[in-house]
Amino acid sequence: MKLEDISYIGNKTRYILRENNIWTPYDLVMNFPKSYENYNIINFNEAKHNQVITIIGEILKIEHFKAKVHVIKLLIKVEEFQVSALIFNQQFLLKSLKLNDEVLIKGKYNLYSNEISVSSISKNLNKKEITPIYGIEGVTDYMISKAIEDIFTNNKIKIYETFPNDVMRRFNIINRYDAIKNLHFPKSITDLNKSIKRLKYEEAIELQLRLQKSLLNRTKREPIDYDISKVKDFIESLSFELTEDQKEVVNEIYRDFKKDYQTKRLIQGDVGSGKTIVAIIAMLGVLTAGKQAVLMVPTEILANQQYETIKKLLSNYNVSLLTSKVKNKTQILNDLETGKIDVLVGTHSVASENVLFNDLGLIIIDEQHKFGVELRESLFKKSESANLIYLTATPIPRTLGIAMFGDLATSEIKSRPKFQKPVITKHFEENKLDLIIEEIKNTVSKEEHVFVVVPAISSELKDYNIENTADILRPIFKEKLFILHGDISSEDRNKIIEDFSNSIGGVLLATSMIEVGIDLKSATLMVVLAAENFGLSQLHQLRGRVGRGEKESKFYTLSNKEDVERLKILEKVDSGFKLSEYDLKLRGPGEFLGLKQSGILKTKYLDFSTDYDILLEARKLSIEIINNQELLKNRDYYYINRILNEG
Repeated sequence: MKLEDISYIGNKTRYILRENNIWTPYDLVMNFPKSYENYNIINFNEAKHNQVITIIGEILKIEHFKAKVHVIKLLIKVEEFQVSALIFNQQFLLKSLKLNDEVLIKGKYNLYSNEISVSSISKNLNKKEITPIYGIEGVTDYMISKAIEDIFTNNKIKIYETFPNDVMRRFNIINRYDAIKNLHFPKSITDLNKSIKRLKYEEAIELQLRLQKSLLNRTKREPIDYDISKVKDFIESLSFELTEDQKEVVNEIYRDFKKDYQTKRLIQGDVGSGKTIVAIIAMLGVLTAGKQAVLMVPTEILANQQYETIKKLLSNYNVSLLTSKVKNKTQILNDLETGKIDVLVGTHSVASENVLFNDLGLIIIDEQHKFGVELRESLFKKSESANLIYLTATPIPRTLGIAMFGDLATSEIKSRPKFQKPVITKHFEENKLDLIIEEIKNTVSKEEHVFVVVPAISSELKDYNIENTADILRPIFKEKLFILHGDISSEDRNKIIEDFSNSIGGVLLATSMIEVGIDLKSATLMVVLAAENFGLSQLHQLRGRVGRGEKESKFYTLSNKEDVERLKILEKVDSGFKLSEYDLKLRGPGEFLGLKQSGILKTKYLDFSTDYDILLEARKLSIEIINNQELLKNRDYYYINRILNEG
């Protein structure tokens, strides 16, 4: 059947629909409404910052007061949540609003203050119809609704079920036909939410099946035969005791070594939590089994630092550094291939085609989201049996973690070494810059080190950048001012960091490139200018550059934008895991991970900030299906198996 066979679709409408990639009646039915008039189709706990939402709730409390304008403040119970509703200059409503009234409220939601700025309020809960909005320019929503009504009324298309009955019962979801029809003709919010729930599960299960497909062809190998006595001796020789989290993650890694197949693990650790020592203990295990290890890090600064640390701690083994600046590259490559090198540390250079290992047992990638997929894959191909460990100091919200890394086992290091004190965090308005400069002078006079971070090297769009901030700081700090940014060669960058670190008190003016890789215990103050340009997780990463020693440390943000509420979250929250949840809600998954173009994130109904339970259930189901040969042959699982069999 063609579009011209559908009522309400003439030549002009057909042309417009095709311009919007709608070619058949089925395409039209699968073009779901973009939104619904007067109703927000998500649950309250899914509300985003500054989103216009509509809620129905019970009035628990009524206050009113006069500020610049007259304000009525209501405390509203919405499902199991509570939210404040602010009504401006409508004091006449006090006569009609009573405690325990159920009201329909529409307005803009403020995530930080948990308040709705009310644009309309009514006790008539049914006064608004749920009207689909398709947003196709040149075709009215009414015309599209009538055309789709014709399709359903006269059975002009076939909508096939993609889930077996047992899956629908397991997750208490409606069939696909009803779900799609309800989206176009919702009789109630309840019906609409049932349809959305069904489509969330469709997206989650397809996503998890694609992630878990690798389990079908999991590489078998001999367990890694490590020497546990040498590992225990090493841990006991350390000058500090591992935290409980570190011990647990080490145990998880060594349980992976005992398996007869290649394993992949994501280790999330807040800034300063001690992921590096865990990685070194993991390396030692494969080294005692006569195998090699490789560590890939995102910057040359970090590569040099990690190389020095590993070489010192694993002094009985041959540790080499490979970056674009290394001189004896040919010798390193020969020694690596013949097995003379035990541990290779480096930047993306370690993934180059000409880098060959003798017997690679462990691949570790630090801050993996800073590398492209192709680069990571090229490193994986160095060995078909090596275990893989990702390290990240950017805690990934559990919903996003299971969506992006559902085929990985996950470990978390949340506790920090006992000697580390919390970093005092404060937000200032830009007019307090003189006060901050006094604090910087005071810190330098105590022979301590200061970071000043700006969002750009030079840009008219940024209030502060390297150039104009250097003009402010250079007359004050003279030879004690060091400048670092991406346009400086890596060789010169290393020299600048070395000179700064060796200075008797100094100021390093830099871009955010210092968010990883500088470990300076005498750094006790960081100031971030134009902080509105940074995400919360990135600011938290930057904060991790101070407070690494035993001295009291401070982290200050300055902004002249209306961004105070967001930045003040940093004053109250020092957990990167909690901040990552805020960041995900505020910025969305693509921007959060720097993966705006990632196809895996393009879901219409699945919400990566709230749908953890759905993703988790989908993951369990996917693993069950893959591990069950009978289900893989079951005709009821035809569509699910088709996903697994796609290339």
